[in-house]
Amino acid sequence: MEVDPANRLVAGTLEAEWNDKLAALQEAQQEYERRCKVARLELDDETRTNILALASDFPSLWQNPNVPLQEKKRMVRLMIEDVTLVKGDNIQVKVRFKGGATRTLTVHCSQGGWEKWKTPEALVKEVDRLLDNHTYGEIVAIFKKRGLVTGMEKEYDSRRIRLIQRYYGLKPRLIRLKQAGLLTTDEIAQQLGITKRRVRYLRHKGRLPVGMRKLSDAGDYMYAPPTPQINGKKIIVDKKDTGGAI
Repeated sequence: MEVDPANRLVAGTLEAEWNDKLAALQEAQQEYERRCKVARLELDDETRTNILALASDFPSLWQNPNVPLQEKKRMVRLMIEDVTLVKGDNIQVKVRFKGGATRTLTVHCSQGGWEKWKTPEALVKEVDRLLDNHTYGEIVAIFKKRGLVTGMEKEYDSRRIRLIQRYYGLKPRLIRLKQAGLLTTDEIAQQLGITKRRVRYLRHKGRLPVGMRKLSDAGDYMYAPPTPQINGKKIIVDKKDTGGAI
């Protein structure tokens, strides 16, 4: 009634459309209520009992393989208000339910692949200790006898022992033996005034110092410094003693 006379036709049209929408809304509400009543009437006593039992036997419902994952997600949204994760050495899961109840769970942090495959600290120390007296191949034999394997369930070989020595900065066997006062083949040959071939010959004959140590799996050795006499015998450097192999 307050609309300008020039606009009353438009106002009348809008009023008619508004009334139509109100009527449609009322009809939809009545249809919704009717269907809800029908749905409630369709539940028999057994079905109602089974539904109510779900509240006290939720784990069975959750673990039922016939319940789709999508339905499980809906159930979680209906029950849980929010979840807070606090990460430390382990993960604390703080759950707040719709009714206000809370629960805190502790979840152990799982190891990543690289952590599972990483060489244990105790084994690195054992490699360090064994390198004082053993070559890579000898360490492999010791580990095999003990039944030790890598984090990837593979047997150790010389290459893996060498990688451990280099990766963890362990002193190579050459440095260890040098620090123990031993000489390389070149060094002892120079001090004795003979060739390296002659040194190997004397080693084969057992006429070099007893302090000789194996350097590598390739047959290299290191030697104790020479003395004027070894086991009461002079080191002979005459060609006749080696059959000319000097």
